Amino acid sequence: MLLEHLKNSLNTWGKPTKYPRTYNLREDGRHEVFWIGSTGVKAQAIYSEYNPDGTRVTCFICGIECLTSCSKHQRKEDKHKRNTCERKCQDKLTQCFEWNPRMIARDDEGWYTETCKGATKGYIVKRVRQLRISGKYKGRMHRVKIFKHRWVMEQHLGRKLHKYEQVHHIDMNKANNDISNLWLCSPSDHMSAHHSFNQCCEELMGNFHKYNDIRFNIETGRYYLINNEKETHNA
Repeated sequence: MLLEHLKNSLNTWGKPTKYPRTYNLREDGRHEVFWIGSTGVKAQAIYSEYNPDGTRVTCFICGIECLTSCSKHQRKEDKHKRNTCERKCQDKLTQCFEWNPRMIARDDEGWYTETCKGATKGYIVKRVRQLRISGKYKGRMHRVKIFKHRWVMEQHLGRKLHKYEQVHHIDMNKANNDISNLWLCSPSDHMSAHHSFNQCCEELMGNFHKYNDIRFNIETGRYYLINNEKETHNA
C-alpha cells in the first residue's frame, strides 16, 4: 500500500474506494484511515512505514517504499512478511510459483506435473476452459483436465480418443510423452502389458545374471526378457 493511495482514498488498484476514507497521521508517526461501511458501522485501519526492527518497509517485488497494515504486522512479527505496494505486485507475488509455494510450476504452454496431497502422480497435465455443449449449464465455460500423453496421441492420430482407449508409457516414465514411447491400447491390453512387465521384473530379480534387458513388443503389447541379445520369451 502506498501513502498516496491512503491520502487520496484509493485502493490497491489505484481506483477510488467504494466507501470514501478519511486519512489521519498519528502522533507516533503511524497512518490511520476511517470509513463507514455498508451497514453504517465505522471501520478503522492503521498502517506503518517501519518494520518491528526499525527498517523501512519496502515492496518485495519492485523494492520501493510502501506501508504495511499494523494488524497483519503484529501477527507476522516473528515471521518474514513480504509486503507489496500495489495490486500488480501483489498479483505477481501470489500467482508466481517462484514466491508462492502453493502455486504449481508450469511451462510456457501451461503443462505441469500433477500432484495429489504432496505426492507426485507423475502425469503431465494442464487445465483449459471449454464450452459446455450439453447438460444443465450448456453454453457456459468450464475447466477440464487434459493429459499430455493422450493429447500427444490425439495430435499424432489427428482425432479425439474415445473414453475406452488408453495410452501406455512403454518405458513406464509418465513424464516421457514422446510419441515413440506411447502405445494406444484397450483397458484389457493395458493391464496385460503391466502384468507382463511385473512378471519380467520378478524373473529378472531372481535371475539377474541370466538376462540383460527388458523389451516391449508393440504388436503383442507384452514385455519380454533378452539373454545374450536373444529373445528368451515369446513376444
